[in-house]
This record gives sequence, structure tokens and C-alpha cells, in this order.
Amino acid sequence: MKPHLTILIVGLLLAATAIANSKIGLAEDLQLPKEAEFIEIVDIYVNCTTANVSVISGVVSNNTKLVHFPADIYMNATELNNATEVRVGFSTEDSFLWIIFNNTEVGGAEKYANAMVETYFEPVFRRFFKHNSTSVEDTYVNVTFTGIAVANLTEYTEWLMTECLASDLGGFSLTFIPMTYEIDAYTLIGAQKESGGFNWTYAMGVIYPTTIPTGAGSHTIDVLGLLDVESLAPSPYAFVQTGMGAFYASIVDLRIYGTVSFLDCKPERVPYPGMRGWYIIPETDMLEATFSFGGSSNPVYGLWLSFSGEVIPEFTAPALVVLTLGTCVVVVAVRKRFIHQ
Repeated sequence: MKPHLTILIVGLLLAATAIANSKIGLAEDLQLPKEAEFIEIVDIYVNCTTANVSVISGVVSNNTKLVHFPADIYMNATELNNATEVRVGFSTEDSFLWIIFNNTEVGGAEKYANAMVETYFEPVFRRFFKHNSTSVEDTYVNVTFTGIAVANLTEYTEWLMTECLASDLGGFSLTFIPMTYEIDAYTLIGAQKESGGFNWTYAMGVIYPTTIPTGAGSHTIDVLGLLDVESLAPSPYAFVQTGMGAFYASIVDLRIYGTVSFLDCKPERVPYPGMRGWYIIPETDMLEATFSFGGSSNPVYGLWLSFSGEVIPEFTAPALVVLTLGTCVVVVAVRKRFIHQ
């Protein structure tokens, strides 16, 4: 039977922009396919014109037994009735928190956000958050706070995982702790719903920027190396059964921007989406490939893709000095394609 392609735009948009004042946010819709209550994602972005790489791993669920905010944060508080998003991020450089409201006056949004921060977020996250800005776009009001850094991101993430994830979640969440050892890593949690209700969808993830060796010729993206793990397997909660078949909603998406061509991969390249292996997505303005586990829970111990093309260094020597002082720019996003038969 010819596989059926289901495309899902999920929501951990994890964006990081750091020029003097570093800010990271989770955005975009946290939507799930109707058959799934839990999905897990790895997104890797390679920019061959700057040699920059962004690595993201995350989980999304509308089942609060699997992913949720810490229990002591009352997410059904009346102050959040018109809220549509709550995003929190932590790093060894700083922390941030934002709450977005719909159909709410600026004064009211700031009042509700301040009440939530003082009552719940500060004592639970053990951080002091200071109001940073309030912005308005159409009917939405975004109230943003900044806070102090965490001294040890790995230990803090371990604590967050015990507070926010099911203890037996496994799968891609096992990449979170290894990734926190990377320079400039951020740990993020978020929640999204429609205003006027409390049907939250929750997400948690870790993101960090790195670089790829420059020059022309062959280049290899080692996914397991970037995730700092020896193997990768899906969570049992990601298994989905549909009328079209069964599959794991666990996808690795690799996007390579630049004039490049595919060379080789492991596991093998597959002719149809949804099969276990790498599927090269045709007719895009980049080299985009997705790895799917299909219906198999067996871990992969080798997960890489090689391509041919030229990778250009972005920074001159003086710019690298500036970079070490913290004036780098990384913009990344997570959108996932969930493919099944």
C-alpha cells in the first residue's frame, strides 16, 4: 500500500537572538495529529552560508500525565483565562518568561501576568523575574519578563524533568541532559491554548547552537553526535495506531540551507515517507531529510547524513572576538513532519 503522508506543524518554535540582551522564546502552534497525544522531535538546521548549526530536541503533549508545568503552578487560574501562551527558558546566561493574552487590554494583561509571576512562577522556579517589555500585535498582548541565570543548567534541567515529565517517558527526552552540557544551551518549557478555556498543550525541549567545518566537498551531519548520545529510540508513548497503520510519532528532521546535494546516509535512504530510514523530501529550496522509526521501536546506533557543497565561514577573526563576548545571533525553529502509512 502506498504510504499516506501526514504533515504536522508542531510548536516548539525555539528562537534565540543574542545581541547584548539574549532572549529565547517558544512560539508557533503546539498542535498534535488527532491520533496522537504525544510527539517528540529533533530538528537540526545547517546554514552553509554561515557555517551555523542549530540543534533542537523536544516533546509535545496534550496529556498532562506526560508533559506539564510543575504541579505547584496553577495553570487554570482565572488570570490565565484569556492567555494563549506561557513560555519559560533557562540558561547559564539568563532566563526569560513571557505570557501572551488575547482580547485583553494592556493594563489588564500586565496585571494578570504580574500576579502569576509573583504567586507561582517566581517561587516555583526559584528565580526573580523582572518586567522587561509589553508588546501588542493585533489582538494579542505579550508581557515579557527576564530573570537571573541558573548556575548549573544540567542540574536545573534534571529537576525540571522530574517536575514536568512522566518518569518513564524515555525516548527523545533522554537527549535533554546531554545537550545541556553544550555551550549556550537553553532549556525551555511552554504551554499553549485558546483564550477562554484551559485545554493546555505542553512542550519541553533543549536547544543549542554550534558550527560545522567550513570548506568545499563532502560534509557529514552526525545526529547522535550533535545530541551527545550513543543511540536514539522512540518513547513508548509516541506509538500511534490509525486506520492507515501504526507508527511512532518520533521524527528527526534535518534541513541544510545552501547549494548542496545529497551523498549518503545511515540508516539507508527509503523511497517513501513513513518507512524506517531517511526520506529525502523532494522539490524544496534546500536539502531536507526526515528520519522516521516507522513502526519499530528498535534504537538506532548510527544516524547521519552526508552532503556535497561549500560551507562558508561567517566570522572574521575580529568578529570571533566579539562572539566570545556574547554578541552572536542564532535564530532557529522547530516544525515537524509526522509521516505514517
